[in-house]
Amino acid sequence: MNADFLKSIGFEMLGGFEKIQKGGSARAFFRFSDKNLGSLIFCEYSGEKEENFLYADIAEFLSRNGVSVPKIHFHDKHKRMLVMQDVGKTDLLDFCKTAEKSEMSKFYKKAILNAAILHEEATKAHLKNPVKLMAGFDESLYEWERNYFFENLIENRLKLNLEKPLEEWKKISPILKEQTLIHRDLQSQNVIVNGENVFFIDFQGMRLGSFWYDLGSLLFDPYCEKMAGELREELANFYCETRKIAFDKNAFYAASSQRLMQALGAYAYLSGVKNRPEYSNYIAPALKNLKECARNANLAKTFEIAEIAQKKLEETK
Repeated sequence: MNADFLKSIGFEMLGGFEKIQKGGSARAFFRFSDKNLGSLIFCEYSGEKEENFLYADIAEFLSRNGVSVPKIHFHDKHKRMLVMQDVGKTDLLDFCKTAEKSEMSKFYKKAILNAAILHEEATKAHLKNPVKLMAGFDESLYEWERNYFFENLIENRLKLNLEKPLEEWKKISPILKEQTLIHRDLQSQNVIVNGENVFFIDFQGMRLGSFWYDLGSLLFDPYCEKMAGELREELANFYCETRKIAFDKNAFYAASSQRLMQALGAYAYLSGVKNRPEYSNYIAPALKNLKECARNANLAKTFEIAEIAQKKLEETK
């Protein structure tokens, strides 16, 4: 396999590889042990997505600027291989399944503190000396995400004959005009809990966008069933207090609606096209969250679409 290659570049392997099943990613991950460095993660990635080539440089940039991420030990973009620190097997989602509410709040706040560093200190560093990223959010990318939702879930999966609320959707982008670095997929499975620390992973899609998008992604994460309204409000306030900013209800719920539409499109695509049926399980909770966010953002037609989709989903079970 790749054991000989790792040995040839200086790693002293102890034992073999353990394959890691990782979400909907097309990348392949393996855990192995090194005599000097301990547990490490070996990754092979496809050349199909440009963002995969950016991971290592982004990781080193984030680490230099105070964001807690795995350390990169080796990267060869020509062979499309990298070796990074193994920060542990327990993500925030798994941690919260057995955690008391106080512990859950504590580690979500650690994740929020890490996000605040990304949104402030790392953003300032990027503006002075940019790291290569994917193109930032603009109206065309927001529009792509909404179309992804509508085409994959509403039309292809649920076979609903509805009209896109284009005029309503055009109102979202101007609300999210403030730009910082954002993770872009900041959900519970991309936050690793290790002792008293948390680490962000899967940040290769990082780009400039609205920090409310990241916050909504984390707090309205359809994977985490234990995230309740009271805790969500506490954590949103904690984020704003940490950054000393006012809570912008409209921006928060508009960004959360935007993110949930993207996620719903992904769940429908992965389960329907990529033969990953497990992603169907998250469509119902994501629609429930979308209804709440659309209602609070005064996106009446989006709320109506989510409600119709929710009823159709229940009928097809």
